[in-house]
Amino acid sequence: MLFQTDNLSIGHSPASPLMNNLNLSFQQGKINLIVGPSGSGKTTLLLTIAGFLQPLSGKLCFTDSKNQASDHTETSLAFQNPEKMFFLGSAGEEITFGLTENGTDKQEAIIIGREWLNKWGLNPDIFWNKNPFHLSGGEKRRLALAASTVLKPDLILLDEPLAGLDASGQMSMAETISELAESRIVIVVTHDLEALIEVSSAIFLTGNNEIRAFSNPQSFLECVLKEPELYPLPKWYQDITTHFTKETPLPFPSVSSVVKYFEIASPDV
Repeated sequence: MLFQTDNLSIGHSPASPLMNNLNLSFQQGKINLIVGPSGSGKTTLLLTIAGFLQPLSGKLCFTDSKNQASDHTETSLAFQNPEKMFFLGSAGEEITFGLTENGTDKQEAIIIGREWLNKWGLNPDIFWNKNPFHLSGGEKRRLALAASTVLKPDLILLDEPLAGLDASGQMSMAETISELAESRIVIVVTHDLEALIEVSSAIFLTGNNEIRAFSNPQSFLECVLKEPELYPLPKWYQDITTHFTKETPLPFPSVSSVVKYFEIASPDV
């Protein structure tokens, strides 16, 4: 499956577009990451793809597994603030609402909902009857992500899905999101690049009213190490990589990846 933008212009007013003539391709298989500084248009792009904002010009096009092109596809969006998604009295009601509205039998919806909550790290025996607004920040985020993906739409949009989670929670969440991306198109806006770069397929960097597309994490890392003003990788990583910027592939910006690199390559640093 493939999702593309065709000469897309986005913004809140035709008089002052945020970005013009975007021609981007998002593929199934791994996570598509959108990164960049605050205020550079990441969420605006996500809202436009989701249909909450109309394109100022241009088109959005989805090509399914049968190579059939369409202007419309089943899409879900998990907002940056999960509280915006909740409107029912329990986690169980939140997770089954979309299923029953879509025609799933109530008992079947409960079975699916319990399995899906568990997949996102919420034990249904504990959380099923809890009020969503009484959950912790991380639990709210997990519930919002579960509720927005339970129907398994073809296109899944996630805005800062790892915010408020500790390191182990981020790792677990990244694995779940990566599993979803195996069979559908997943686009993630994030400031938590280090937690997701190893499971990404393409990276889209916003800034200066444009988007630069990188077909793989390696090309992104090579670019921003040469031009650090484009994206602030961790300083410790920048300092270490000065010793092996000519090496390929570069290690990912995580401690485990760098340690593994040194164990294998043993460069003279």
